[in-house]
Amino acid sequence: IRFSDDRDTNAKLNQQVEDLKARWQDQAGAGVDSDRAEHWYDLQRSWFAGTVTDGEMLLRRRYSTDRARVLPLCYELVEMDRLSEYGAGVVSPNTLARGIEYDPDGNPVAYHLSRGLYRASSERVPASDILHRYRSDRPDAAGGLSWLTPVLPDLAGLKSVIEYAEIARKVQSAIALVITKGKAGAPGIGLPPQSPASATTDNGELLSFLEPGNE
Repeated sequence: IRFSDDRDTNAKLNQQVEDLKARWQDQAGAGVDSDRAEHWYDLQRSWFAGTVTDGEMLLRRRYSTDRARVLPLCYELVEMDRLSEYGAGVVSPNTLARGIEYDPDGNPVAYHLSRGLYRASSERVPASDILHRYRSDRPDAAGGLSWLTPVLPDLAGLKSVIEYAEIARKVQSAIALVITKGKAGAPGIGLPPQSPASATTDNGELLSFLEPGNE
């Protein structure tokens, strides 16, 4: 930013602005107080991660009254689950859909966010204080889908394959074989003696022969 025609003055003032920005970034999140507020970069990372998993995320601009903050400006991440269908203050001809209030031209003018754990009430937040992030894959899209949606059927099939493989291993481990001696004079009962005690198959697999009565 050019504050004056003097280069040294500009450099000094710009450094002060950068220092103020760095201090503000440490308190950018709208936490309970300035000491527990999220860093600006943490907000961006959470915002992007929420967009990937849920398909969309809201970022709300707020102004804090905490005097310990460098600037009152701060931001709050809002999940889409907080959008309330029971918004109050919707005036005709505006309409409410998914907790978002639209004007007759289809432009969002306000977001109705629920308050508290049980969401018994909501507040109307102007759209100018909300940044609604989502990837628009269609011209008329008013929201986004999870980026994981295309691979969810394949993941569900992979889960079934893993479950069936585990069941197969459990069944195999439950099978036991007991070798017993046959009665004298009764051919075909029991297994004939093997010599030597072990052998290999054509594939090179080792076979061990058990004595009668052993498992």
